[in-house]
Amino acid sequence: MRIENKIKEIIIEKSESSLTIEQIEDDEFLLSGGLNLDSIIIIDVIVALEECYEFTFDDEDISVELFNSVASIAHCLREKGVGA
Repeated sequence: MRIENKIKEIIIEKSESSLTIEQIEDDEFLLSGGLNLDSIIIIDVIVALEECYEFTFDDEDISVELFNSVASIAHCLREKGVGA
C-alpha cells in the first residue's frame, strides 16, 4: 500500500469521515480551507502514524506545514526512512 493511502486511511478513520481514499487528493489541505481537520484529529493521526510505523515524530517535526497535506506527511515519513 502506498504510504499516502495509509495516511488517508488513518485520516478517514480518525475523522470518522465518509470519504474514500480516492476522494482525498495527496495535496489537498488537511486543515482550514480543505478537509478542516481539527487539532484533536491531527493528534489522533499523529499517534496512529507513530503506532503504525513504530516511530516517534520529533518535537520539531510537529508543525502546521507538516500536516498541511497527505503529501507533506508522506514526504516527512520518507525522509525519516519510515514506510519506505
